[in-house]
Amino acid sequence: MKAFDEIDAIASSLQALVKVEPSSYPLISNVNMEELISAAKQELERRGIDVGGVSKEAIVRGEAEGAGGLLSLVIRRALYKRVKGSLPPDAPAFPCPVCGLYPIAGVMKRVKGAIFSMDVVELHCLCGYSTTVEQFHCPVCGNKDKQAFDLYVAGDITYRACIKCGHVIGIAKEEVEGEKLPIAIAYSISRHGWISRSA
Repeated sequence: MKAFDEIDAIASSLQALVKVEPSSYPLISNVNMEELISAAKQELERRGIDVGGVSKEAIVRGEAEGAGGLLSLVIRRALYKRVKGSLPPDAPAFPCPVCGLYPIAGVMKRVKGAIFSMDVVELHCLCGYSTTVEQFHCPVCGNKDKQAFDLYVAGDITYRACIKCGHVIGIAKEEVEGEKLPIAIAYSISRHGWISRSA
């Protein structure tokens, strides 16, 4: 995914500009965004992508669309890269403590216990943050009733739509890993029109 590599390169170049004041979550609400937005816009425009006028509020809320959505993704990745590995263990899992979005991608994993093994899902946010939950768990409303999910299968991805709140998560098998997964699944969800009402 060449596009992801470009996004990641821009985010890496911007992470030094991220000045985080961890007074509350999500961290994106505590970042001085003006300098970050300006630098990210310049990097995207240098690559021929005109971002135009996107508001800071739309970026923070994850509501920027088109090229503004790309700008939002670059900023989220830069923020995650800056704080990766330094979040305290008591940071909330949902919404994302880094960028404030709910995860839309997951990887099914088999975890071995003392006696039994169980399947869990490692949920991934667009910024890169991940957390592990039970196999059927909606990060938005907390639904854990596996009968309260609609399932759709497209290729190697199983999409779970929570019946209670409408949030959609695309789940891949364990051998499909990496930080590119949430972006690929987000693209697939938007392409199929399965946009989550909570995202």
